[in-house]
Amino acid sequence: MERIACFGDSITYGHEFSVGHSWPAHLNRQLELLFPGRFEIENRGIGGDTTIQALDRIDYVLSTRPKWVFIQFGLNDCSVRPGRKIPRCGLATYQENLAEIIRIIRVHKGNPILLTNHPIGSGMAKSAQGNGRDYILNFKPYQPAIRAVAKKCKVPLIDLEAVMLKAKIKATDIVRADKVHLKQEANPLYARLVLDGFMGIHPELKKLRGKK
Repeated sequence: MERIACFGDSITYGHEFSVGHSWPAHLNRQLELLFPGRFEIENRGIGGDTTIQALDRIDYVLSTRPKWVFIQFGLNDCSVRPGRKIPRCGLATYQENLAEIIRIIRVHKGNPILLTNHPIGSGMAKSAQGNGRDYILNFKPYQPAIRAVAKKCKVPLIDLEAVMLKAKIKATDIVRADKVHLKQEANPLYARLVLDGFMGIHPELKKLRGKK
């Protein structure tokens, strides 16, 4: 059995959803339908985590020796808390942290896969960000940063933002009123997009997809 660890923040954990409604839970069911008994998903998301906290807990994530690790952070790294002027994790440090996460996973014989985040909404109250900017502006440079790390570290990328934009899936279609977190009904779609990306990366599944 191939173990997959979904390593992320509240988007991965399943913000305010009951058990079984996060996108990793849906991905687990979708994989089981297609490949019974072959894959097992471990949800290793924790709400509010940045890549700083991710590095603090990576040994626990890798303790079960996952073969694949989906990495998705950034929505908290970019946030500027009230009373502050700089993000919780600056862009350069964010990229360094992602590269270190990738390195550690590889040392433990795992296969890292980076995920960009989904499109988010604009219009969040500026008072929510210490630098007085719309959150979407603080977040904007973190998406291309993920792509840059993927290229530099030669790691596979599931570019959810690009896929959703190409499919004309707007932020308002998938995010809640807070402009960031997923609607519960968006999680099955999210899982399908991750699955499609994974099937284009996994050597054996890629061959199967090519036969369809």
